[in-house]
Amino acid sequence: MGTRPNGGNVKSFLTIRSIVSVLFRRSQSEGDLDEELRVHVRNRADDLERSGLTRAEAERRARIEFGGHEKFKEECREALGARSLEIFLEDVRFAARLLRKSPGFAAVAVLTLALGIGANTAIFSVVDTVLLRPLPYRNPLRLVWASEHFALGPSTVVSADFPAWRDHNHAFEQVEAFGGTSGANLTGAGEPARVSVTSVTTGFFSMLGVAAVLGRTFLADEGKQGQEHVALLSEALWRNRFGADPRIIGETIRLDGTGYAVVGVIPETVRYPRADVWTPLALDAAIFSPHSPRWMMLAAIGRLKPDTEISQAQSDLEVIAQEMDKEYPPAAARFRGHVRVEIIPLHELLVHNARSLLMILLGSTALVLLIGCANVANLLLSRGVVRVKEMAVRAALGAKRGRLIRQLLTEGFLLVTIGGVLGCAGGFSATRILRELIPASLPASIRLDLRIFGFSAAISAAALLAFGLVPAWIASRTDVNETLKEGGVRLGASPGTHRLASIFSAGQIALSLTLLVGAGLLLRSFLRLTEVDLGFDPHGLLIATVERPLTAAAFDSQQHSAFFQASLERVRNLPGVRDAALTQRYPLGDPRNATLALHIQGSENFQPPQPISITGISSDYFHLMRTPLVKGRTFSDRDAADAPGVAIVNGALARVAFAGRDAIGQHISFGGPTAPWKEVVGVAANVREDALDREPLPEIFVPHLQQPSFAMTIVVRTDSDPHLLEEGVRRAVQSVDRNQPLAATAVMEEVIARSVAPRHFRMLLFGLFALLALVLAVLVNLGCASRSGRIAGTFSSWLSVKGSRWPSLASV
Repeated sequence: MGTRPNGGNVKSFLTIRSIVSVLFRRSQSEGDLDEELRVHVRNRADDLERSGLTRAEAERRARIEFGGHEKFKEECREALGARSLEIFLEDVRFAARLLRKSPGFAAVAVLTLALGIGANTAIFSVVDTVLLRPLPYRNPLRLVWASEHFALGPSTVVSADFPAWRDHNHAFEQVEAFGGTSGANLTGAGEPARVSVTSVTTGFFSMLGVAAVLGRTFLADEGKQGQEHVALLSEALWRNRFGADPRIIGETIRLDGTGYAVVGVIPETVRYPRADVWTPLALDAAIFSPHSPRWMMLAAIGRLKPDTEISQAQSDLEVIAQEMDKEYPPAAARFRGHVRVEIIPLHELLVHNARSLLMILLGSTALVLLIGCANVANLLLSRGVVRVKEMAVRAALGAKRGRLIRQLLTEGFLLVTIGGVLGCAGGFSATRILRELIPASLPASIRLDLRIFGFSAAISAAALLAFGLVPAWIASRTDVNETLKEGGVRLGASPGTHRLASIFSAGQIALSLTLLVGAGLLLRSFLRLTEVDLGFDPHGLLIATVERPLTAAAFDSQQHSAFFQASLERVRNLPGVRDAALTQRYPLGDPRNATLALHIQGSENFQPPQPISITGISSDYFHLMRTPLVKGRTFSDRDAADAPGVAIVNGALARVAFAGRDAIGQHISFGGPTAPWKEVVGVAANVREDALDREPLPEIFVPHLQQPSFAMTIVVRTDSDPHLLEEGVRRAVQSVDRNQPLAATAVMEEVIARSVAPRHFRMLLFGLFALLALVLAVLVNLGCASRSGRIAGTFSSWLSVKGSRWPSLASV
């Protein structure tokens, strides 16, 4: 026996069918209702005829009993739940007709909303990608970064403390570490290349919850001494260098001449630490002993136990650090001082520098949207002035105030829907531009998904309420009798409407001025930054950094110096090269090699106020950079490795170190009490070495032959485009050693541009938002002026018809 249909299910089905009919088969639905009414009337007439009435009388009474056709159809639609939808669609169609009759108003309102919504969508997509999305690791909220703060050292972890942290803590499920990222020459597979290499403890990736996309991660014993050298490749290196070949597993790559067996490929979602190749951190007992001189600085990441607070973990590690203080020899006390442990969430570490910038930008786009809403509200108020009679007629015909407000909000809904769609499209297009403008410190892989669509929908709804509700409420407050009486033409808005429009205008102007002032200050700051004296001429300079392999063998200073000198001569002979020089660090480049251990002969009590940079250069470096020599001489070929030590100081160091004395002829030493003395032979002009917005720091220059390094930068000056020399410089270097790649190349003007990229990014976006505010203000003023002109025309016509006693006013 069949089951009886559930009444609720049947009603739901009929409701859905009714809604579908209203949406897609309106004419058929109307015909069905008409036919159903005729059937009911005919059946009732048949019943009445059988009771003794004539056919004509029976049909008349049947029609009276069922009432009007339209009322019957309305009751049917309400019973099936489709009436509200039908009313809404009627309002939408009516609103569309009105907007078609006012294309200027519609265009200005839609464009205003599209600009505001689009700007918010574009910036929120960056905020969502950088700040809101969790890290792509297992339980990322429990991952923290831990560091030690020493009296004279960096905020990292001494390798000798790490085993105690790892083995004796009570707050972490797991603690792992990695060393600093360094470079290595990758050879044996195509052209030699410089890659970044990071050593991690073997449990590092398992702690993060990261699985290899190919192969495996490290095994526990692969970090022990004597084990085979193994390596993990980044997904980017695997795809770009090895063509995503799955047969790479088990193959051997050579890093600085040492073979490493590839055991896996790490997915590109790993953001910290970034590297091309990962190797196991060698568990050498020497670097883990407090009495060893071979300490390493490590970065530690831990996974907190469930329900463990950061403060608990911090107290736990501080207790361990205090216990470790007893293990260190007295000589380490000055370095360690009072050790303070800091623990912060890993996500916060990665986004800290970007948070304030992005929040300011998001706030600025919110101001743009508020300005847009104020503008559209003003347009609607202006439009409401000439629709007063329409509202009065509809109210006189029985429309309640709520019905009028719903109609007006539907018009706003149509505007915000069109503006929202256009704004989303524009915002998504703007993200492509943002990818080019975003500084390197922010991730450029902006994701667009349902979260962004949801945000756009939410701000569109908020915009509708912000600009639509108050004008709709005011427009619906119509005095029917006053408006419809004979000759009753509303010639202008009420005083209350004028006050509200003035408030909207004042708010719009205030917000626009806020953005304009902010953009102006940023522009002035940026322009002043670009006008600072660099201390050198950046035009036509190519930077080519070369890093020699670091092997287990002793550092061969003579071999490295000979290689760099030969490479320099080959580069100088290239066509288009005016000159070339060597330096261990170029302006605005890598972190400085700095020291606090500076000694001045005759000034034993001198203490440097800040770390002093030490840079090895070739004899013609200052001439190539066009850096003036204030006093003394530059280096020459006589300043060889076995010659007496010489140095050149910059003006900043001469001022603080020699206290008004002549720096020339003074003797200085650095690097320890046994370091040789060097005679100061020159004073160079200050150079902005670290940042354009920082005062030049004290600096010492020495001949690179007297302070050899495995890494040097060849600086090339040309009268043509420096990019054209990149390939020639690479070939010149490889003509000396075919396995030597260039670690990096750059044009100095681009280096300067990158150094100010965050400021440029802020200035550009704030300027764009200020420009948007101006555009919105112009658009709304044009729209309101157009509407006011139409009202003024109506007013003049009315005065003329009435035979006004003030013809001059009518002519105006």
